[in-house]
Amino acid sequence: MSILSVMNVCERHYRFNNSALGKAIIATLNVTAKKIVSSKENLRH
Repeated sequence: MSILSVMNVCERHYRFNNSALGKAIIATLNVTAKKIVSSKENLRH
């Protein structure tokens, strides 16, 4: 992989992260991850 293609991928990810859809998906993933972690902790108790 060339440096140029790496930069293109990074730029695409940056644009995606700044878009409303990207933010919504990232927020959803964060909430889902927290739910999974808390449910695992609840199983331990």
